[in-house]
Amino acid sequence: MHDNAVGFYAGQLLIFENKGSVNVLSSAAWDPTGRFVAYTGSMGKKPDVFRVLEVSSGAERDLPLPDGIRNARVTDWSRDGTLIGIIANQSRWEYWALQGLQEGVR
Repeated sequence: MHDNAVGFYAGQLLIFENKGSVNVLSSAAWDPTGRFVAYTGSMGKKPDVFRVLEVSSGAERDLPLPDGIRNARVTDWSRDGTLIGIIANQSRWEYWALQGLQEGVR
């Protein structure tokens, strides 16, 4: 049993953890197989987190964002599930295709 609470505010999913921290999910997208969800948000005091969650196990993996990226939002996955599309603000808003999961971990 989890002691977390979930809520919505201004179009964002908020997760209130029993440790007192608040996680804000700003975007999410399912991979083509339905096994993984890529998401961005702020996790406690860590802004601009980019993670992939394996739905069946609950295992999460941090994925690196390019230097200088702010306000990243997941938009989609490539058809083969190897790339994850995001929009992000560096000096201006741009679309990026970032390496998702290696075939060996799919």
